[in-house]
Amino acid sequence: MTMEVFGIQPEAISQLIYLVVHKVILLILVLLPAHIFIRILNSFLGRFFARTEFDQTLEKFVHKTSITLMWLIVLGIALVVLGVDVSAVVASFGVGSFIIGFALKDTLNNLAAGVMVLVNHPFQVGDDIKVKDVRGRVKSISMSYTKLETEDRVKVTIPNSIVWSNPIENFTAYIK
Repeated sequence: MTMEVFGIQPEAISQLIYLVVHKVILLILVLLPAHIFIRILNSFLGRFFARTEFDQTLEKFVHKTSITLMWLIVLGIALVVLGVDVSAVVASFGVGSFIIGFALKDTLNNLAAGVMVLVNHPFQVGDDIKVKDVRGRVKSISMSYTKLETEDRVKVTIPNSIVWSNPIENFTAYIK
């Protein structure tokens, strides 16, 4: 005579416990090395960027994007280990990315232009530039916008998509 717990046979309960423990051990075997690898990658990127003369904003962007991408890959592997059908998840990400990309088209355009500005260095902080009809001294350059201060001390924030898609006059480029 076997005793049921909540209408479930003891063999089914022991199988369920075995399955859960098995999945937890597999997750630990995936997550622990992944965590160590990502910490090593994080340290390597930190040392690499310390030795190079990358723009600091671009450095942070590449660094954070690399680490985030690695964690997303680990998440995908963890889902496979748990037995989740990742093809549906990947398809959902594809559709979601399309929708988000379309909704954030201008923002993503600014980010891409920001990368171009930071990589190509048409100007630096402190340069006197003119973009469209705005002339001023560059106060800061970020991934999405550039801040200028005009001669009459007005702060002007210009989206990088406008900066990159218009002629840039740099009045101090050859003075330094």
